[in-house]
Amino acid sequence: MALSPSDNLITHKKVSSEVSPVNCGDWNANHDIKNLMGYILIEERVLPAGTTSTTFSGLDGDIDEEYLIEGNIDLIPVSAASFVYLRPNGISSGYKGSRYGSYSGTTAVGTADITAGLLLTFSPVVEACYCCINSVLKCNPGRYKLLHSRDTVYGATRTGGSISNSALPSSENFDNLVIVCSTGSFSGTIRLWKKIPVEV
Repeated sequence: MALSPSDNLITHKKVSSEVSPVNCGDWNANHDIKNLMGYILIEERVLPAGTTSTTFSGLDGDIDEEYLIEGNIDLIPVSAASFVYLRPNGISSGYKGSRYGSYSGTTAVGTADITAGLLLTFSPVVEACYCCINSVLKCNPGRYKLLHSRDTVYGATRTGGSISNSALPSSENFDNLVIVCSTGSFSGTIRLWKKIPVEV
């Protein structure tokens, strides 16, 4: 069960003695927590084979401030290496960023300009691969949207990972996040979390 971000600190006794015992009432009392740091799950998607995009709707970037996107997917590129993008409000151009990665089977460390979306993961070559995603989206109300992403990729000839940092130069709020691949399709599980507000 998700904890309310407006709750208070746990305050029952830390030391039990004959004079001041810790009883069942202390342990069973309602414990409120505040200054809680973490995420609440918004939705988990189990995507079938052949998926080319999926949309998380009903969001408010200005209020939620930060999202965590994590997932385990099979990525099947077609004709070219496939990039998996996160697109606030479905915007498909105007992004900025870079990716840095290293993969077995090659000595090169790849970098890439990111213009078609906030980068979640990608296939380094044209082959099916298994991708683990862990990305944090900073919504920054009234400012650029920033994504820091880490991924691990396993394929028949390439295994490795990358770190990418990308930005959407827009101060406009968004109410949905679209995940889409540039070629081919993907399947698996993707979870969207939002940050629990911190009370000071």
